[in-house]
Amino acid sequence: MSFRFRLRIALLVVVTTALSWSATLHANDIRPIEGNTGQYMSPITSDGVVAEWVNRSINANMGATAGSAVGAYAGSRAMSSIPFVGGMIGSQVGQSAGRAAALQAAGGEALIRSTSDLSFNSLNTMAQWLAINHSSRADFADILKATQAVYPELASIYPAAAAQAQAREQQRLTAGRVGFTLDSSGGAIRINAIAPDSPNRNIGVEPGDVLISVDGQFIQGATIAQVSQRLRGPVDTTVDIAVVREGEQELRSYTLTRAVIADPVPPPTQQTFAPAAQPSQPVARVPYTDREFYGSLFLAVTSDEIDGVGLGGDLGYFGVSPGGFDGYVKGELVYTDDGFDIEYFALRMDLGATYSIDNAWSFYGALILSAADVENDDFSEDYTGFGYRLGTRYAVKSSNLFIDLSYQSTRLEGTFEDKITQSGLRFELELGITESVGLLMSYEDLDFGNAILIGVRFRGH
Repeated sequence: MSFRFRLRIALLVVVTTALSWSATLHANDIRPIEGNTGQYMSPITSDGVVAEWVNRSINANMGATAGSAVGAYAGSRAMSSIPFVGGMIGSQVGQSAGRAAALQAAGGEALIRSTSDLSFNSLNTMAQWLAINHSSRADFADILKATQAVYPELASIYPAAAAQAQAREQQRLTAGRVGFTLDSSGGAIRINAIAPDSPNRNIGVEPGDVLISVDGQFIQGATIAQVSQRLRGPVDTTVDIAVVREGEQELRSYTLTRAVIADPVPPPTQQTFAPAAQPSQPVARVPYTDREFYGSLFLAVTSDEIDGVGLGGDLGYFGVSPGGFDGYVKGELVYTDDGFDIEYFALRMDLGATYSIDNAWSFYGALILSAADVENDDFSEDYTGFGYRLGTRYAVKSSNLFIDLSYQSTRLEGTFEDKITQSGLRFELELGITESVGLLMSYEDLDFGNAILIGVRFRGH
């Protein structure tokens, strides 16, 4: 057998498999057809607006019940002389008459098709799509009634299709799992085992880790069933967890991916865990904190009172203890030169505390110790002083995004008894490139001058 022939067979197998997979997807797909080429026109357009033909039908007070009832009564009267079979035929005649009246009220087949940009080849599919995407609308009852008038079969199909859609949507919302089994021995909810096909098998989570929070919400008092429900969700979505490893006090954060887990989770290896808390202590008292240490290198541009371009850096610690207090320390050094004769050197130290609502929101306050030196060819003056800083920080740790806004006020006194008050706002944005490296952008607007800092920040835990 030649190589080319084998290659053609392989390509044929690949294409056939792809087509089969695509057909399976479309068979389970309840999305509409884009355009009006389908058999049944959608009453709602792609941008969520009610189609013109539906509005016409509603405005004409034409509903499925009225049209079908009148038509059915007329048809049954016309065929009343024929028992049983006549009743069936009369009902069909009634439905046809009711639909004809509804079509006329909606503007006719041509208008219905021309004012719809979505369509379906199955009423059951359309019913499920309407139930999932639009049943919460305030005007949905009128929309459905008008649509059933034009498509009478929809009236009998919709209840079962809506129930099917609801079950399908619920299944979709909970189909994704992280692949963990949980255990509550020792007074805390722990990760007991990890499924072989879990996408989270190699991200750093280990059996025995104590689960502290799910998506920033503490799990204190929750049952294993409740925590498992929080961990579930749509396939390919993510969920953030925080855990504490046995023998450690640091909080470890992970972003888990939900997936369809085919293989059952294997039974855990025989392990004995020490109790996480005494019976009289709540589980949330397991000591932990998210210790964030960071350092930055940046380009500094100052303006107004002192113009210049230079370099700077900082070192800091920001403690995050959800629901409690922690420490905050930061040292910052900036040097700028205007390119002519003025050099500016500033050193600032923040000493304070943080209070964190959860893993994302934190508030902090600090005492500022500050020193500065301004020099040119004719004179040199040193400044020292102190002040305070109040701020808030929001962290999206799953994407390594940090937003910081603070207000500071510092009073400096020079060697020649000059006094300077620096008050104003500072906005800081950090965009994570990796888990430990981010792009830093900061703007400070103070009475004595403005500063723009652009650089790189390094983080560790």
